[in-house]
Amino acid sequence: MAPDVFWQGVREDFVCRDRDEAMEMLREQQREEHGVEALELIATEEKVVLGVRSTQLQEIWGVPLGGQIFEVFTLRDHDGRIVRVDEYRWRSEALEAAGAEDRGDWL
Repeated sequence: MAPDVFWQGVREDFVCRDRDEAMEMLREQQREEHGVEALELIATEEKVVLGVRSTQLQEIWGVPLGGQIFEVFTLRDHDGRIVRVDEYRWRSEALEAAGAEDRGDWL
């Protein structure tokens, strides 16, 4: 992750403004049991979509997730570091944000 990475969560008011904040948030989430059932990775030239499915992902801070969440990682050209992460409730929104609308179906 780039030192100045920006992470936009599923709620507008949930953001991390740098790598330290993002790493702290990831450490906190790591302590939780998610029971991941499926992962999906889709890459374009500048972005990577990570889809996670789990029956335990029902909501985050009052936002209903319905058992899935999608994160779009934006990579910096010259070194491939993550410069931005955007979270989405819906696969179609994440694929559109990554410019990957024509990719296969979620298994």
